[in-house]
Amino acid sequence: MNRKDIKDILIKLLVIHACVTFVFAITFLMCNVEAAIILKSLSIFTKCKYFYDNIYIIFYNIFYCIKLYFINFFVF
Repeated sequence: MNRKDIKDILIKLLVIHACVTFVFAITFLMCNVEAAIILKSLSIFTKCKYFYDNIYIIFYNIFYCIKLYFINFFVF
């Protein structure tokens, strides 16, 4: 392998890494939007004013993001 081959491989890896990072960023943005919608709907329908309801929403958001990250990891 000469320097040109190594350079081509590094460029391909950089492009793949950029695509995967872009997908992760979009996924994280979408699950945060979904958590915001859930928080808004819960505050409208159940009048959630209690501390543990907000903690539940935060943990739901974290686990949902982790689940989506694992799905993206196994797809790529």
